[in-house]
Amino acid sequence: MDDMSATGGRIRITLLGAGDAPAAHALYLKVVATVPRGFLTERDADGFDALLANPGRSLSVGAWSGDRLVGYNLHTIEPDCDRGEGPVMNVLRQRGESLLVNHGTVIDPGFRMARLADRLIAARQAEARRRGLAHASGLIAVDNVRSLRLVLSSGFWLVAVERDAYCLNFRYYTGSLLRELPLKEAREEAAADTDGLASLFDRGWVATMIERGRGERPDLLTLRSCEKLARARG
Repeated sequence: MDDMSATGGRIRITLLGAGDAPAAHALYLKVVATVPRGFLTERDADGFDALLANPGRSLSVGAWSGDRLVGYNLHTIEPDCDRGEGPVMNVLRQRGESLLVNHGTVIDPGFRMARLADRLIAARQAEARRRGLAHASGLIAVDNVRSLRLVLSSGFWLVAVERDAYCLNFRYYTGSLLRELPLKEAREEAAADTDGLASLFDRGWVATMIERGRGERPDLLTLRSCEKLARARG
C-alpha cells in the first residue's frame, strides 16, 4: 500500500484484516499504559477481533517494521450516520450518508518521530476514496493536544463537544463537506472553554486551527462560521 524509510529501516503500510488483530492488541497494550485515561478507548483482544473481522465493515491501516506492527489507524464503516452531535453530523444524517468511524490511532513510542500518523491518515484517506467513502469522524479528548494538532494540521474540522464513558471530547470531521460548505468570518477562542465552544459549534461554527499557548496565554482554536451549518442545527 505504501513504503517509506524510517528509524533506519523500511516501514510498510498495509490494510489490516482479521489476522492482524493480535498484533494490533499487542501494540495497544504497549501504548495504553503510557497515555492518560481517555486518550484511548479501553479495548480487549475480542474488541480488536470484532473491529477487524469483517473486511466489508472495516477500513483500517497499519505500519509494519519487519513483522512488527508499529502503528495503526482503525475505522469501521457505518452505512447510515447515526452517531455524533452538532450541525455537521445532522447534515450527514439528513443525507443518509455512510460514515467512517475512528476507533483509534496508535503509534509505537519508538516510531513517533517517523511521522507515521500522517502516513497512516493519508493511506486511510486514499483507500476511502477508492471505496467511494466520503466522510470520517471520531472523538479526541479535549486535553489531547498532540492529536488535536495532528487532525487540524491534516485539514480536519472540530465540530462538536461530546462526553463519552471516559472524558470530554472534541468530535472531528473530515470529508467532502470541507469542500462543499463555505466558511466565513473567523474568531479565536480558548481551547479549554468547552462550554463556549459547544455553543459555537451548535450555532454552525467549526474549528480549523490550533495555536499552542505560551506562558499564561492559553491554547487557542481558530473558528470559522458557516451559514449552511447554522441552518442545520438539531
